[in-house]
Amino acid sequence: MILENWTSASGGTGTSLNYFNPVTNEWRQVWVSAGRYSIDIVGGIRAGSMVLEGSIYNFGGAVWDFRGSWTPNNDGSVRQFFEQYNHDRESWDTWFDGIYKKKDSGS
Repeated sequence: MILENWTSASGGTGTSLNYFNPVTNEWRQVWVSAGRYSIDIVGGIRAGSMVLEGSIYNFGGAVWDFRGSWTPNNDGSVRQFFEQYNHDRESWDTWFDGIYKKKDSGS
């Protein structure tokens, strides 16, 4: 299991728990932000990316379909891309799109 405490670029905070379930052979990620939303997604490797799907819940009671992917890039970085389903437009909206890079050991 990996426990992550995070701070967003806008200053929001939260915690996520990531783990592999050897019984179902799937990865699961559960997020809880400080008073705004929670995310529960599950999945595995598909076409070279980690793809997890599930739901995002806001604390007002709304629920939306949600999915995320982690794709390795040739330079060793990883693209994390999250989408939330917009039921009004019947389309997927970008929720987060970022690149993770290893920190230099000399930094």
